[in-house]
Amino acid sequence: MAFSLPGYRPAPGDTLNQQTFTVFRDVLRVLLDAGATTVAEAAFQGPAWHRLLEEIGSAPNARIIECHVDPETAHARRSERDASNEVRQASHSAPNPVFTVADWRGITLDLPTLRVDTTDGYEPGLDEIIDFCKAEQA
Repeated sequence: MAFSLPGYRPAPGDTLNQQTFTVFRDVLRVLLDAGATTVAEAAFQGPAWHRLLEEIGSAPNARIIECHVDPETAHARRSERDASNEVRQASHSAPNPVFTVADWRGITLDLPTLRVDTTDGYEPGLDEIIDFCKAEQA
């Protein structure tokens, strides 16, 4: 979508960020309404996920998998991705020089949640993640 706006420069709350959120929400709603098993992946902070889930309505078997790494690893990965991928640069507002735990606001919804450390692979591993996704809700 960034290529549709020549000279686009990301900024908090800009038109493209708002439009991207709307498209993400609408596509997710279509998939859920069709009964499709869906993985919705985005690096939204908690408040954006709360808004998204409010707007699409209930998803009775929803699960949250929250991936995390230490701030230094997050910063290094983001810098590498931004430097190597022009499209990725458009998806983020002003770059943060350092990620801090205090800056991140996680998802605080009353849904089954699994925290996964992605510093070096996945901890817990993929088998446990799959089991978590397939588990019946109480």
